[in-house]
Amino acid sequence: MPTIFLAVFGIAHAQVKSKGMFLPPEIRKTPAEKRKLLLDASPILKLIDQAAQESPLSFSWQLNMDTLLKKNDVFRELIEFEGGASIRKAMAIDTITLQRNLDTDYDIRRNFYSFSLDLNSYAISQQKGKSILVLESAQSTDKLYFKVFLDKTAKKILKIQNLSTGRFYLPVPFEGGTISF
Repeated sequence: MPTIFLAVFGIAHAQVKSKGMFLPPEIRKTPAEKRKLLLDASPILKLIDQAAQESPLSFSWQLNMDTLLKKNDVFRELIEFEGGASIRKAMAIDTITLQRNLDTDYDIRRNFYSFSLDLNSYAISQQKGKSILVLESAQSTDKLYFKVFLDKTAKKILKIQNLSTGRFYLPVPFEGGTISF
């Protein structure tokens, strides 16, 4: 008799649990609500998102020194923030000698007849409480860390620095695909 009682009680309990009568309702956030919470918690991501409403942010580093570039040496990197982040690396195809240039509008790509490009996509996040931007590769487990330098009002990104290489990336016009609204 006790085993029948336990079996009946177990079945009744399973039916009540499956209907969710005693469980609190699960509240799910929409993707827009999740995105708003993420942006509110991250001032740097909020700046990137606000800038993307007009024109996505882009930052560039380029080599500008007397040097000899060999095949596959990177001479320019472009980081663009559009949705996520993409890094475009320009690499030498042949060996070439470069000289330092003092022009303010210097573009190293003018020194090359041809070069190769490497494009990688990343998801972006911000380290909590720090002005460190984290780029996580979509294709591998690679993570890149960038220190973000803001103006005094904290409304504009002045430059970013790759923490592993020490390279500084300065703002440049967006070079990516066309922007449609």
